[in-house]
Amino acid sequence: MVKKALSSTFSILLVLFTLTACNTKTDITDNTSVNAQLKIIAQNTDIWKPFDIYQGEHYKFAIADLDNNSRLEVITTVCRGTGCYSESMYYEVDDTFSTLTKWQHITDDYNKNLQADIISTKAKCFINPETNERFFTFGDHRKDGGAYTCHYKMCLTYKNNTVTEEMLAFWEISAATTDEAGNYEITENIRTRNGDILTKENFQDFEDNLFEGFEKYDVSFLWQDLGIDGKADTLATDLPENELLSLLNESYEGFTISPSPTFEELSSAKSQINLLAENKNRWLDSFLAMNFTEAEAYVCVCDLDNNSRLEVITATTQGSGIYTTSIWAEVMADYQSVLQAFNNMNEISEPDIIKDSADCFINPETDERYYTFVDTFRASGDYSLSTIGFLYYKNRTVDFTGLAGCTSIAENPSDLSTRTYTYADNNANIITKKEFDSSVETHLKDCEKHTATFNWQKLPSSTDDISKEELLRILTESYQGFSVK
Repeated sequence: MVKKALSSTFSILLVLFTLTACNTKTDITDNTSVNAQLKIIAQNTDIWKPFDIYQGEHYKFAIADLDNNSRLEVITTVCRGTGCYSESMYYEVDDTFSTLTKWQHITDDYNKNLQADIISTKAKCFINPETNERFFTFGDHRKDGGAYTCHYKMCLTYKNNTVTEEMLAFWEISAATTDEAGNYEITENIRTRNGDILTKENFQDFEDNLFEGFEKYDVSFLWQDLGIDGKADTLATDLPENELLSLLNESYEGFTISPSPTFEELSSAKSQINLLAENKNRWLDSFLAMNFTEAEAYVCVCDLDNNSRLEVITATTQGSGIYTTSIWAEVMADYQSVLQAFNNMNEISEPDIIKDSADCFINPETDERYYTFVDTFRASGDYSLSTIGFLYYKNRTVDFTGLAGCTSIAENPSDLSTRTYTYADNNANIITKKEFDSSVETHLKDCEKHTATFNWQKLPSSTDDISKEELLRILTESYQGFSVK
């Protein structure tokens, strides 16, 4: 009986001990939950809110877990001055889950303590599959007036309550006057940290090449404004706790680290068209903002250089001179960015590219492609000049080479049906109409002749008149109509 009583007592004590252990575990879980940590951040604003806040400077804050230790960080950052000078602070919930600890920040002294411009909605994270180390890549922009600008590629690591920044490569552009008339020359310098020269394409893909073999992830941030309604004297940190918690939670929900899309996914036509639509500021917004947008504008999606990266062209033709103007942009090799192309065509008179089709000559050895177009310039109803030549697009640069011209003059301005046509080559030698029509084919006699078709789509007069869905439809239809056969 005594043995049985002792056994019962022991069972009761075991149950009580188990319940106590469960309660203790529940308390720890509650203290370490996301909501509990956000509350710690909200209740310790005196630790992480900036002290020196100036009117006109934009302060932001965001919630993240960059070192993946399940303890949240709150990041404050500001980008100030004409030099785009960034300053960031990192604070983390400490291991007791009761307060915040400020991280040590080791900046790069390569050039005046470089700090990345981390106020970005997206970044890249490369993870070493063997050590699980994380490397985050951001950019840092520096300017010195209008004559100098530099873009740095930065790598940031977060571990052991320390953020370390390292510059990987840079692209600087300088402008210097060359004479008293104010003419200037632009020089570009693209190098790695060690001084090795890079091409523009290598600079664009530098992180991917540097971390080849690492797991690649996309990082998203949701930055919140520290100043309410843009006022430096009304701060989010002074809001009632429930309102601040709402902002903190919203920011945390916007923080994600997810596997980057595969190369096949990124390089698909659908993905590229979506990227073009997301980056319409490169080719559409700036185009419609120009004065000539009173004329009808058109857009065309194609792959003129056959490099599997799409180009988008916005163009318009207007005026009695049949004046064509265009802006070109192309998906970059990372399939995640779009940059405007260099237009080396004559600013006064570009070829009339808004056509349904054109002859395409392909070099069978190099696959280089040349497209036949005509540039028509009409000074008045009784005079016009048509220049035939070929358009060549490569390395994000478009050129047009004129080969021969046709001058048309009306003998009687009141009767435009009677005209005199004169044909001449580039050396002003008179040629026949047949020689004029075949001048491109003769010049590119070693190339194979094909036909390129285009599907130009009319654009609205303002970006306010088009939704993303409509823009995607327009771009998709245009690309589906492009072919070289």
